[in-house]
Amino acid sequence: MGARTKLRPTTLSKHEAQLAQCSGKKRFPNGTLAHRALKGRRKIKGREAYRCEFCGGWHLGVSSTAP
Repeated sequence: MGARTKLRPTTLSKHEAQLAQCSGKKRFPNGTLAHRALKGRRKIKGREAYRCEFCGGWHLGVSSTAP
């Protein structure tokens, strides 16, 4: 086996972090619409609506505290 290269942790710029957080996700203008959309989806344990700190909109995702 060859030697392993240790990867250095990288620090994302604010813009890169926003792209990682929001890219490919549907944005809802308010919590009411996000929660309504959540009810219409198939049930996935830990799924929730949350306010995005970058775009100010609402997204659907899986809770980081879900088992």
